Amino acid sequence: MDLTAQSAILAYPSQFEEISFIGGMKAQILGAIPVVTSITSAIGETIQHGVKIPGDIYDQETKDTYLKELVSLMKDEKRQAGIRGPMMVWAKDAFDWKIPAKQWSEEFKRALKEREITK
Repeated sequence: MDLTAQSAILAYPSQFEEISFIGGMKAQILGAIPVVTSITSAIGETIQHGVKIPGDIYDQETKDTYLKELVSLMKDEKRQAGIRGPMMVWAKDAFDWKIPAKQWSEEFKRALKEREITK
């Protein structure tokens, strides 16, 4: 069983500049509300629902803010429910792998057709 599907929250305090945040995509689809830092990378783009804390996670003020927000969300099931429903609906549509698969399929077909024309 996937632990993400059993989780209410994805705690992800990171300074790593992600180029793609598949864990965040998966969490939002499965209902684990992200609480993240490092919002200038793919994390900031991927996480559209949840809590985004700006700043350096190694900075004490950022750490304090992060922990305060994380604990606050953990204690507030009503707030979680208000985020979770719209988040899951949005994420299932936004991160549907069928969309890029179809785009790549069309691109390959176009490239093959061009190749046949130039022969």
